Amino acid sequence: MDQDLTDAEFRECVLDRARLIGVVMQDAVIDGLVSNLVVNGVEVTAYVEAELDRRHPVRVLIRSGVVALPTGTA
Repeated sequence: MDQDLTDAEFRECVLDRARLIGVVMQDAVIDGLVSNLVVNGVEVTAYVEAELDRRHPVRVLIRSGVVALPTGTA
């Protein structure tokens, strides 16, 4: 390996069009606004979005523009 970035942390930075080629990555965490993410040749953004929607159903409501009133207020 040319560089060892073990335990490196990148905060509040822009990595547009970053490419990680021939890397070894274990226990990695990506948290932020991510789009068009390709892992080993597979575009995974839709999978991630679907899982986030499953975990947090309110995301779907927010995108739909539907405002839900609390029960008994209508």
